[in-house]
This record gives sequence, structure tokens and C-alpha cells, in this order.
Amino acid sequence: NLGSLKPAGRIKIGRNLELQTAATDAAGEKIYLTSSRDHSIYIINGKTNKTTRVPNVGLYPWGSFILEGRDNYCH
Repeated sequence: NLGSLKPAGRIKIGRNLELQTAATDAAGEKIYLTSSRDHSIYIINGKTNKTTRVPNVGLYPWGSFILEGRDNYCH
């Protein structure tokens, strides 16, 4: 829950991933999560929990930052 910053549950994204950092968009509706093992970014819709994978974003993406975003998260 991004409003209270308390756990609202778990979302299964995949197996054997190395999740790194995340950032939210300016509206606070989507989370952009980097995964260094599969060279991907996962976009999570905060309202539906639907996850979209964006593959091949470069080798070992570690950081994510959204200009005018609301929050940034680090492991």
C-alpha cells in the first residue's frame, strides 16, 4: 500500500530473479522494478497488480529513477 507504506500482500513476478531498486511514477499508480539477472524492468500496476515485463533493457539494470516520481526504493 503506497499510501500507508504497509505491506498489502505479495505479487509473484517470476523465479530466480535478482530484484534491485524500484521507483513509482508521478501519479503513484505504477512501480518500475529492476531485475539484474534477466536484464529486465517489471512494471507493476498498483491498482490491478498486473505485471508487465520489459526485457533486454541492458546488462544488469540496477537503478531506476522517475523524474518527478513519488518514491524510490532500494533493497
